[in-house]
Amino acid sequence: MDRLLPGQSLPVGGTITAPNGKTTLILQGDGNLVLYRTGNVPRWASNTDGRQVNILEMQQDGNLVMYGPGHSYVWDTGTDGHYGAWLIVQNDGNLVIYDAAGRALWSSDTWIRQHSVPGFTPSVNAFHFSNSRFPDCPLFNLIPPIPFGNIKIPVGNASNGVCGGMVFVVRDLFESKMLPPATTTSPCGGTMYNYLVDRFMASFNLPGGLTTYMTLMNPALPDHETDMSKIGLAPRGRAWRMIKDEWPKMQRKLDSNQLVPLALVQTKSINPVDLGENHAVLVYGYELDGTDLSLKVYDPNFPDVNNATISFSIANPDNTTQVFRSHGSKRIWCFFQPFYTFSRPTFIHAATPVGS
Repeated sequence: MDRLLPGQSLPVGGTITAPNGKTTLILQGDGNLVLYRTGNVPRWASNTDGRQVNILEMQQDGNLVMYGPGHSYVWDTGTDGHYGAWLIVQNDGNLVIYDAAGRALWSSDTWIRQHSVPGFTPSVNAFHFSNSRFPDCPLFNLIPPIPFGNIKIPVGNASNGVCGGMVFVVRDLFESKMLPPATTTSPCGGTMYNYLVDRFMASFNLPGGLTTYMTLMNPALPDHETDMSKIGLAPRGRAWRMIKDEWPKMQRKLDSNQLVPLALVQTKSINPVDLGENHAVLVYGYELDGTDLSLKVYDPNFPDVNNATISFSIANPDNTTQVFRSHGSKRIWCFFQPFYTFSRPTFIHAATPVGS
């Protein structure tokens, strides 16, 4: 049940829950009426704990009232005079009383701000093969001048992953209104593979992207703010960069229906060889519940997964902020947005137009 209609009531211990199951209102035994999110996270309360409460009534006159022993008054929403009004716990996380004409009379003001790029679903619009299962094959070959003979020198190894390229190509395809090939096998060679490698190299935005990676990987960079960073005499910490620099720019892009490539810093090191420990994902939506942020992502390591998320709190950029991920085990220390420019896919014959 997600609502109380006129004349209905809620006993102590009773609950009403949003259809998506993420928000629940409960009349607690301690006298408090509390709205919880998944994981028992409180988002609103009547602040009546310590009072004796017997029942919560959605009265015929439109008022939501808590009564104690002998029908004694405890708390109300002050919405009387609106006959036919009713209460609902919505999927957006808000607790609302509407009048008979559908006008909001009162709310807990706990709505979850959310947005996703229309039409994008990882299982439809992203590759169906895994970044972690590329075969042992070179990214490309160097061919020395003729005096050195007709030889090829292999450079790089796809088995280490080309996640940045996969993320860039998925955005290229989406902006071209094209679907990716149906293959579930990670390629080695051919036009699609060569295009992936080209976009993989582009995702580093040489030399700027490598510089950003090495800066954020540096163990000397603090995760939090310092006295010197607060006055501009030292670099900002990782939490500040994620919350104050990257997130606002990312939100503007997502609200404008742009997919956002995101580079994940997964190691602390000054050794350039460790650049391969990092990763890239594609952000296509978000949910912002108060200061709790959850990013919806396509992760190339988990093809056809539609519920992959990266989440963290934006409450305090001065403090070390842990980033949680729903898929994968490596810790995310920081992230940034690599510079992306559109490129029309050159393996277009292998793709299928959306809606065909």
